[in-house]
Amino acid sequence: MAEIKNSFLKSKMNKDLDDRLIPNGEYRDAQNISVGKSEADDIGALENVLGNALVSGTDLGNANLETIGYFADDNNSTIYLFLTDNTNHYIYKYANNNYDKLVEGSFLNFNKNNVITGINLVENLLFWTDNLNQPRKINVTKSLGYYTQESDISVAKYNPYQPLEVMKKVEVVADAISSGTTINIPAANANILPGMLLVSSKAANGQAGITAGEYIYVTANAGGTAITVNVAPALAVAVGDTLIFVQTTMTGENISPFFNDVQMPGTPNWPGDPDYLENKFVRFSYRFQFDDKEYSLMAPFSQPTFIPKQKGYFLGSGGGSPKTKDENDAYISTVVEFFENGVQDIDLIIPLPDVVNNLGIANSDTYKIVNLDILYKESDQQVVKVIDTINIGNATGNTDTFTYNYISSKPYKTLPQRQTVRVYDKVPVKALSQEVSGNRVMYGNFQSQHTPPSSIDYQVGANEKSAPTTGETVTEFFNWVEYPNHTLKQNRNYQVGFILSDKYGRQSSVILSSNDTYKTSGSIAFGGSTIYHPYRASTQNLKEWWGDALKVLVNESITSNTVNDGEPGLYAVPEGNGFNISAVAQLNTAVTIPILNVAGFEYEFTLTGSATNVPTVGEYLRGEYTDYVEVVEVDASSAPVYEVYTKKPINEFLYGRNILNTPDTKFAYTLPNPLGWYSYKIVVKQQEQDYYNVYLPGIVKGYPDQTGVTPKVDFPTTPTGSFISNMVLINDNINKIPRDLSEVGPEQKQFRSSVRLFGRVQNTMVANSASNIQYFPGIKSDTAITIAAGSDANMAYDLLGDGTNTSLYSSLSTTGQASMYQLDSNPLIARLSTSADIGAVSDNTANSMIPCLAIYETEPVDSVLQLFYETSTSGLIADLNADVETGFDGVAGLESLSYSQNENMAANTDVTAEFRPENNQGSPFNNTAISTGYPQITVVDGSGVQRASGDINNPSGDFKIVTSNTGYKLQTNTNSFVFGSDGATKEVYTIQLTWRVDATGDISTTTSTGSLTNIAPEFTVGASLPDVTVAVDTTSVVTRDGNNGSNSNSTSGLLYSILPGTNPNNYFSIGSTTGVITKLNTTPIGVYDLDIKIEDAVLNGVAQTGSLNVTKDQKVTIGATGINASAKSTCKINSSAGNPGVNYLSAPINTNPVVGVWYLSDSTLASNDLPVTPTAAQSGFSQGGGFKIGGALSQGTVVFQCIIQQSFTNNSSLGFSFTESSVIWKVYYRDPNGTNTWNQIADINNFDQNPVAATGQLINSTFNAGDAVGKQASVAFAFDEVGEYAVCATELITQQALVNADAVCAWVNSNDLYYSDCVIENNANVQDSGTPKAYKYDVSTTQTSYGCVATNSTHYYAPIPYAQYVDLFYSNVGLTSPVTPNANEFRTFNTDTVSTEPFDQIKVSAKFGTDGVKIAPSIAEKICNSGAYAVACQGGFSTCAQPIPGATGWV
Repeated sequence: MAEIKNSFLKSKMNKDLDDRLIPNGEYRDAQNISVGKSEADDIGALENVLGNALVSGTDLGNANLETIGYFADDNNSTIYLFLTDNTNHYIYKYANNNYDKLVEGSFLNFNKNNVITGINLVENLLFWTDNLNQPRKINVTKSLGYYTQESDISVAKYNPYQPLEVMKKVEVVADAISSGTTINIPAANANILPGMLLVSSKAANGQAGITAGEYIYVTANAGGTAITVNVAPALAVAVGDTLIFVQTTMTGENISPFFNDVQMPGTPNWPGDPDYLENKFVRFSYRFQFDDKEYSLMAPFSQPTFIPKQKGYFLGSGGGSPKTKDENDAYISTVVEFFENGVQDIDLIIPLPDVVNNLGIANSDTYKIVNLDILYKESDQQVVKVIDTINIGNATGNTDTFTYNYISSKPYKTLPQRQTVRVYDKVPVKALSQEVSGNRVMYGNFQSQHTPPSSIDYQVGANEKSAPTTGETVTEFFNWVEYPNHTLKQNRNYQVGFILSDKYGRQSSVILSSNDTYKTSGSIAFGGSTIYHPYRASTQNLKEWWGDALKVLVNESITSNTVNDGEPGLYAVPEGNGFNISAVAQLNTAVTIPILNVAGFEYEFTLTGSATNVPTVGEYLRGEYTDYVEVVEVDASSAPVYEVYTKKPINEFLYGRNILNTPDTKFAYTLPNPLGWYSYKIVVKQQEQDYYNVYLPGIVKGYPDQTGVTPKVDFPTTPTGSFISNMVLINDNINKIPRDLSEVGPEQKQFRSSVRLFGRVQNTMVANSASNIQYFPGIKSDTAITIAAGSDANMAYDLLGDGTNTSLYSSLSTTGQASMYQLDSNPLIARLSTSADIGAVSDNTANSMIPCLAIYETEPVDSVLQLFYETSTSGLIADLNADVETGFDGVAGLESLSYSQNENMAANTDVTAEFRPENNQGSPFNNTAISTGYPQITVVDGSGVQRASGDINNPSGDFKIVTSNTGYKLQTNTNSFVFGSDGATKEVYTIQLTWRVDATGDISTTTSTGSLTNIAPEFTVGASLPDVTVAVDTTSVVTRDGNNGSNSNSTSGLLYSILPGTNPNNYFSIGSTTGVITKLNTTPIGVYDLDIKIEDAVLNGVAQTGSLNVTKDQKVTIGATGINASAKSTCKINSSAGNPGVNYLSAPINTNPVVGVWYLSDSTLASNDLPVTPTAAQSGFSQGGGFKIGGALSQGTVVFQCIIQQSFTNNSSLGFSFTESSVIWKVYYRDPNGTNTWNQIADINNFDQNPVAATGQLINSTFNAGDAVGKQASVAFAFDEVGEYAVCATELITQQALVNADAVCAWVNSNDLYYSDCVIENNANVQDSGTPKAYKYDVSTTQTSYGCVATNSTHYYAPIPYAQYVDLFYSNVGLTSPVTPNANEFRTFNTDTVSTEPFDQIKVSAKFGTDGVKIAPSIAEKICNSGAYAVACQGGFSTCAQPIPGATGWV
């Protein structure tokens, strides 16, 4: 049979031609064939091959998945596939009929449009690139779950962007008051270590309470709640104050109060090398080693870990003057020997990207960090060395820092140069192709770096470090502690720039500022990116000066737009304008996350304001221990209260409530750009490098003294306006100020120096003693115009004053020779042309210059290398932008208010000292920087009542704010402040001041507190309480009310009381709310010293917190009861016989005796109702009937003063006679109702008046023609029986008179015995005018019986002018100190004969008891039958008659 044979040597499928035209060697179609290629005769023959079959288990059930790349590992019969549907992303491995997933997750970020063409396997590492993401790799031996984030698979490794720290800080909030050396903390805290400095932030306003300048440090922490410090703070710690314990971890025996837990000086038993760092300036850094044995870039280095011995201070005592040994040594040797590194031990605190427990190579570990290298670099070396390598992967801990204790040990290895100069990994941002040659991975068609922003809007200033200072807000900057002796060098130019970096260390070039304008924020001047920091122009308080620092003010957020070619965008993009919160209820509270039912953390806040971009599921918040944490659940059911849940803690500092911001804005983020700008660091270019300090043995202002030198060489004259000084150069100073030796002649001996000099310390002479002070050179320099040996400068030893002529010198030490140090050795002397006077004068006085340390600074050498040096300032861009957006240039705090207010302040009174608002750096704003209409004020008291509102121009309420110089003061706006019973809580004021800087600036609110101080209450009557005398049966004493000390004299909240111990038997009481003092009717007669107390701030009778009181002595004299007013008669002083009148009786001449009756009764009595019948009226005379002089006695003791009077106007024909006019007085009594008959009763002196009370006679022999007014005689009777009284004048007769005008007259006055205001003697009312009424008495010595002895021994006082009725004597005129004898005694007494007291001719003897009250005599002692208590003296002998002053025998 015929055979058709066709060979397919071309091995070509041809579907273009018609079947008939297909040439030999080609074929139309075929499946599952292969064309033979052997050397045999069947070449070109078709052979059947096996077809493809679907492997079970490889169908993922997602029809949208596409393979965008694969790699076949023939050596291991393995295929690696890259799958995506643009949402789900996988890497699978197929081997041995097993289809295993290696990696999955959105972080893979595959895209169907970006086919992966470059895939290589190097040992176990699978590398690939897709021209979309950065080049990546995985270890194919790792199981699913090992790779969970971009940093796990990127070829470029995670970049540690933060420098390590050398500072420890612990913050606690005080829960108790502390005022001594014991500081109370809420709970034990082992992290508070001896040697830590203590500063504090006051709860009221965030200002410094304990300041840095107090140098308070911990001396002991026994593990409890009491921390012991070296000295007591100047200001007591208040509840709510934030206590900040802080310490640099750089310690040493010479620089630390505690070293290795031993108080210095002591023996620390420290194992390190004490001298290793002595002459080194060392900086430290770190780097990570990852699971693939690769290393990260080096983190930014720390600043030089240097604290000079003695902390840089010159110490030691010198000889003869206030110079110090260190200063002397400095100018003698021209070096400062102690200026060596005192640091020996350093705790290096290394920040980690996650907590220690999450670092390592477990599937759950992040960043896959295995080891940590501690790096070391000396300032004068290029190499970087490794001190130690820590297996961080095996470490444990729930903190995101690792502390390495460096004990001055030597490094154990040096990094190769390629690692030292490795600024960033040369891994492209993205690449289209990839290939491997040997063990090298090569990329083609790649983008090598990001395009940075063209500029950043920031400004640079320089000022003091922000150490807590009195009156300034405590900031978050603690570089003054971390690097206490570091400072920004003055007289230098600085250029500051930013470098941005992605998360993997790809850095931008230096970015400079777009803002070159000048701006003042607070008191700091900010310019563009370049700044000149001049020398200071005035003395600074070195105790509170911790050095200067550059300060960067970022005005606008850092942005990057992915639309622009090459710009990566930002790694973290904030959602909108954030979300505003007004309160935080939960922050990192451990919970079970709803719905997910997994462990996590809750963040609960209240939304407010206009920014409402609340976090949503899938967004991110800044983490507490890692950079960002994902939001996994949000509960908005109680909006505006939101509950946000995360699996890891969020950053408490960023998301806690910041009271400075109102509203407080927070941000949530999306992370759309894994390679976006992630972090920043600040770099500085400073080309003015090395310089010298020239330590000099003093500077002579002008020229040295030449007094007495013969012959002398005159020094050049200093031109007007110029300044000349001279100084000796020895030792190394010769090289520091070198002579210009070019272009000089062979015989030249004087040279100049081109080195510019700036004075820093100048020597002085004060009171004949050498000293030195800081010198302020400004921008002008000094120059050495000649340098020559002393002999060549006309300053040879014998050419200067030597002091041998003692008549010309104060002492040998004050000579020109003595001013120039070591002049006898012919040293080099530099003549200076200075910009101003510097140094001390050399002359022939005792105040002539003596060598003492002076210092010049040389001009620095300019480096030609324009390099930027990295600083230790770095951070996340997201945090910086959040600060810019939520931060402000506005007011963040206030200077110290010094609030002081009491309730007695009038309106418009200052309650604070002058203060100024401050920015967030603690620098003050003048009031000219504050916008018109600001500040606005709101004051709310402790009870929630608004007490003030309005703005500075329109205040209302109790407070207002006013301008004062460049600042402000708070003042009272009213005088209505009262510290009441709730004053301790109510009168605590929350003072909110709303500020705006400039017309369009940031608005912010500061919150301060103040409290009202109580003022002690005061009595209305004044500082002392007047004495009071009241009747024994009177209940009302006096009202002693007051006010609570307020300016408005408020009486609210007062409590009146009588102190115990001053109120015997509780005789007295006081109205607790009225101050009305009353007494019992049974209160005995006497003097009582009552302590009257007023308390304020009283509620329901109980003094409340803050109550004050005042206590005053109130003397109350209890006397007899006063008579009823109706019983007092009109006070009649004298009368005229024969003239009609009231209440008096006349006896006409040449008639029989007449009778008159004067009575007290509530009725008008008829003649027949009187005890005797009065004489009928006669023509021309006023007598007739009875005389009613008052109502019946219803209380008290009445005294009747019965008076007779006769004038003598005409005796021309009468002749001389001894005939007397006379009267007989009787007093009758009956009961109040008048039902009983009249009878005579004994008076209060127990004087029995029966049958007559008294007989009075006037002897006319004492008259003369001039007695037109007349003579008077009177007698007094006192009674205390309630009822009616009738005083009868019987047998009134005129014995001798020529005319009726000279007839005898009689009348009666009734009054109160104890309080009489009618006491008649010699035609006058002689009552005492004082209060109380007090009559002075002459009193004899103590007697044993009645007698009439001399009475000039003692002076006492009584309220009664009638001696026989005195019942109690007082030693003082105020009648407050009763005379109380030790035993019963007799005294003889009369009213004082010197001080014109009434009735001083009447002398009386009486007996007094031990209580001072007059008592009755015993039977054996009595003289009168009636037993009268007081017995009168007449003619030098005792008599039982009633004394009648003015009458015969009583004159």
